[in-house]
Amino acid sequence: MRKLQSPSQVVRYDGNKVFMEMMCDGLSINRIFLNFCQYDKAAKKGSRMTSSIAIYLEVGKAAVLAESILNGELAAKAKESRLDAEQRKSNYPNPVFVSMGGSKPQDVGRPDGKAESRQFKIVPGNKLPWLITAEKGPGHVDPSGLIVPEYTTARGSDAVIRIPMTDESLYSFALHLKELFSLWMLEKYGNVNRFDPAALRGYDPATGMKKTSLVARFEQEPNPVADADRKINPALRMGIHASALPIDKILMEFTTSDWTVKSSEDKALLPIFLDISKANVLATDILSGRIAALAAKQKKTGTYEPVYLSLGGTNKNGKIESRQFKIFAGNTPETKDKWILQAEKGPGHLSDTGLFVPDYTEKTAECLYQLCIGSDELKRFALCIRDMAMLWMIKKFGPVIQPGIDERRQNTENEIAKLRAV
Repeated sequence: MRKLQSPSQVVRYDGNKVFMEMMCDGLSINRIFLNFCQYDKAAKKGSRMTSSIAIYLEVGKAAVLAESILNGELAAKAKESRLDAEQRKSNYPNPVFVSMGGSKPQDVGRPDGKAESRQFKIVPGNKLPWLITAEKGPGHVDPSGLIVPEYTTARGSDAVIRIPMTDESLYSFALHLKELFSLWMLEKYGNVNRFDPAALRGYDPATGMKKTSLVARFEQEPNPVADADRKINPALRMGIHASALPIDKILMEFTTSDWTVKSSEDKALLPIFLDISKANVLATDILSGRIAALAAKQKKTGTYEPVYLSLGGTNKNGKIESRQFKIFAGNTPETKDKWILQAEKGPGHLSDTGLFVPDYTEKTAECLYQLCIGSDELKRFALCIRDMAMLWMIKKFGPVIQPGIDERRQNTENEIAKLRAV
């Protein structure tokens, strides 16, 4: 995924010379707008876009789709579709989700005078698990008002754009759909402009003092041992802060200093920044049991590897510092049924794709912190991320869609006033 470009762009997924961006500006008409684009890098700047397909998902259907992705229902359908393809001796499984829409003849102005059918499909992939597909072509309006295609994907379509996705990318896609649905509900039926997060968050429960950026804090379990030769520092703590949400990140601060020490003065502080979208996927993996399932699989095979890994870092005047965040399942008697949140830093380098790659091992790291927490605390950690992702969505995109919703609300009120007058 690339950096956000438009104020209304929520997230973008890229393929080879194609991309799909999820936009929030369709919420004012009760739709989630998916903009599929195909481009030619070799063309002149300003004329590189070769094709585009606008998909508008009705918000209620989008929420149902998100839920079917997150609860595994769509994955089960994909498995059945692949088995069916094998029985048919075909390399192309059938779609597991299809949404039909488009524009009427008078609205689109096609040369053939027909309606334009636009379809959104999710298909099990071959090289990657999923293909998110948009297609358009000639169609007609049936008696129920549905625009029915007069083409197939392989024949007669005007354009077909496919975005390959991993499981993680599809989870991210579903979570953003779900969050946009929640945002739509809040904007449509609640006064979000008066929502003040400081009224709900920002207080240290231990001291009662106001710390507007502190959302939650986590402390070390008593006397745990991470492995055979390293004891966990009992003074270690971690706080999750909202101060990085304006740059689309969740900030975790690991330190062995006391809570009274300010972050700006804390020499033991190790900040970790998680991309908000990836952090939300992590939260879902924790709450759905996927992380626990990975840990159980490791236990059976006798391996001890991270069940989650995030690479990050800083680039200050050409000096690269790698920072990693890892989650391990406890592997000692003291950490049984518990989890290790590990933050570390050391020298690194940038890969060709801009990824911060570590040039150190755990033994040679400049700083390595291990926070041991119980299963309930891990769930609280995940729910905290989920709440912050929702807060980010509200504050970042609420002002973008509010004018359109206000205008439609005012138009509706005017129509009601006219009827009352009659």
